[in-house]
Amino acid sequence: MDGVGRVTAELTFLPRSKGGRNNLPMPPWSAAGGAGYMPHLVVEGGAEYLGVRIVGGPQPVFDEPAVFELILMCPGVDYSPLVTGVAVTVREGSRVVARGRILGRAKTPPQELHRTASNNPPQ
Repeated sequence: MDGVGRVTAELTFLPRSKGGRNNLPMPPWSAAGGAGYMPHLVVEGGAEYLGVRIVGGPQPVFDEPAVFELILMCPGVDYSPLVTGVAVTVREGSRVVARGRILGRAKTPPQELHRTASNNPPQ
């Protein structure tokens, strides 16, 4: 599914001790026969759940920021609040499993995304 657009986001997944997940989502993000990882984003200060699917990025590590490419999944949903620099939470139901910010509309192929250079230089 191509969705209705793409964004890149820097996300930091939270461990269970901080209210997040027991286990991290894992690539391949678009595995054949699987739906992949499809959480929701909520813009800081907002309440609307915006359906997304991660389609590119590294294996996440708890408490370490990394850059991901996300498809905006739902036609008819207003994704305009997802502007460059806006803070977001990643939700699974009401649980906040990651925090981050939108970096912009995706232009980089998923295989070229890497850990945030300031924290984790590519190896």
